[in-house]
Amino acid sequence: MDTTKVLIVSLTSVVFLVGILVLLYMAYNSLSKKMGEEQSMKIGRIDTSLYSVIPSAEVIKPLDGYNYSFLMSMRINNFYHNYGYWRHILHTGTDIDSKDVLEYPFEGEGIDNWDTVIGDFPDQNPGIWLHPTKNSLRLVITTEEFREGYYPEHAHPETVFKAKDTTELEETKKIINTVDIPDIPINTDFKLAFSVYENNVTVFLDGKIRNIFTIKGKPYENIGSMYIHKNKTYSGHINSIELHPKVLQDKRIKEF
Repeated sequence: MDTTKVLIVSLTSVVFLVGILVLLYMAYNSLSKKMGEEQSMKIGRIDTSLYSVIPSAEVIKPLDGYNYSFLMSMRINNFYHNYGYWRHILHTGTDIDSKDVLEYPFEGEGIDNWDTVIGDFPDQNPGIWLHPTKNSLRLVITTEEFREGYYPEHAHPETVFKAKDTTELEETKKIINTVDIPDIPINTDFKLAFSVYENNVTVFLDGKIRNIFTIKGKPYENIGSMYIHKNKTYSGHINSIELHPKVLQDKRIKEF
């Protein structure tokens, strides 16, 4: 076999090998994308007339236990429905008794009963509520802060005590972080999305970044169920929800 034939055979083999590698790469990307879609949790339309509970076993959890992206399309038809009360949209975490009616009236800027809300629902990751008197949504992220140190063994920590009266203790304190998202569209569909990445939460409204805020502590590793539209709630519906167990790229969220 002369040099020309050897070269042709070699080039043909290289082209064939490259073609195989390209096909394998395309198949891998397709499979990875499909697996990623399968891992996300997707929910269709839910009217406010329907109280829904997604069991904990069906609520997809962050792959690393903490970081995730949440995308939701919804519509508020009648802003004045249950006006004057904190209106529950959804939360994942603290259980709700099916017989309970969530009555948290707004009595003024000094008495808004929000402390009662978070007292009853300390575990919300995430939680979304409609403000009693404003077209504003409140996003809730419960986090945990690990503490250790020396604490007095007796019942009065403000009392002077000696070192021998103390003991080394470890405790985990829960912190409820909130951010308000104002100027929510009424009587029209809108899209709310946010990503939790370490101590940062990025909030999107209709594909545009509305807020970036820092949370204190580490996001609470939530194993609770998701509760949607528990009375008292707003008048309208959720078009769709997507819960992804990892942080999506901004481009993907803007295209939602």
